[in-house]
Amino acid sequence: MASVVIEADDEQVIPGDLNAHVQDDKLLLPREVADALRKDGVRTAEDLLSYMTAFPSSVAYQLHWSLLDVSNAAAKLRTELEGHIPSDRLHPKPRLNPPLGARDPSELR
Repeated sequence: MASVVIEADDEQVIPGDLNAHVQDDKLLLPREVADALRKDGVRTAEDLLSYMTAFPSSVAYQLHWSLLDVSNAAAKLRTELEGHIPSDRLHPKPRLNPPLGARDPSELR
């Protein structure tokens, strides 16, 4: 699958909804959202979904949203991107083992 590139359009953004639409190989986002994200190097739909998942407070700050708004928008974005980006990118599996060798405190003696 080819990358789905972000492009700006004249739609209005609503808290909790990016108002994102896939058209051909482009993800159309309201101009204010696209411009704000472009400053942080977000160029593709995969970048956007990863950014919203890894740094929700940053997205919330930039868009003047709550964390719940960002979470809702990410869920709607996943639905919009079904069939356009690989499923493992839409729904990544959580790590079974904590990174950097951290151990579960309940397993310690």
